[in-house]
Amino acid sequence: MVILELVNVSKIYGSDERKVQALTNVSLKIERGEMIAIMGTSGSGKSTLLNILGTIDGVSSGEYFLEEKRIKNYSEKEKAELRNKKIGFVMQDFGLISHYNVEKNVQLPLEYIAIKQSEKKKRSDDVLKRVGLENKKKSYPCQLSGGQRQRVAISRALINNADILLCDEPTGALDSKTTKEIMELFVELNQLGKTIIIVTHDKMVAEYCSKVVRIEDGHIVQ
Repeated sequence: MVILELVNVSKIYGSDERKVQALTNVSLKIERGEMIAIMGTSGSGKSTLLNILGTIDGVSSGEYFLEEKRIKNYSEKEKAELRNKKIGFVMQDFGLISHYNVEKNVQLPLEYIAIKQSEKKKRSDDVLKRVGLENKKKSYPCQLSGGQRQRVAISRALINNADILLCDEPTGALDSKTTKEIMELFVELNQLGKTIIIVTHDKMVAEYCSKVVRIEDGHIVQ
């Protein structure tokens, strides 16, 4: 079943002589449960593509469908609610708040949901156990290794049981050993049914994925 679909999507930033064509007539179908790498050089449009898939950025032309629903018809509030329920984000710089401990960082997406503190604690305990950090929940980001910080970021992306994980260079700041550990974790999550899309320039990361999409100058070339 197709979970994400782009149809002839173009994205333009700026106007007139300052216009930048980030994407041109991109069409892409992603099946539920796939694990995909999006590869391309710097400036190729891969992060723009990821932002559109995450409903952070809109399209200049074309259509984007998430679970067969036309995203163009959603208000900004509706898109924010959709992101909070359906999509988890994992970034290269981890995106952790330095003065929050691990538990509080992981619970951040729950601030927008009316649930009891006991339920927040249960959810964060569950996801931290899944990534092997149940004994680090009172630690702060500065007390963790790069791999541990990325596991915290992955836990935060999972806490709302998101179906889709969008990952922008998630291993870019990690050494090869830690990269392997994080990618093995992504494989485990994929086997549990998560749809995972990873923007990367690392061939080793791409080898863990079932499909590779290559993008150059705003065009999908493979």
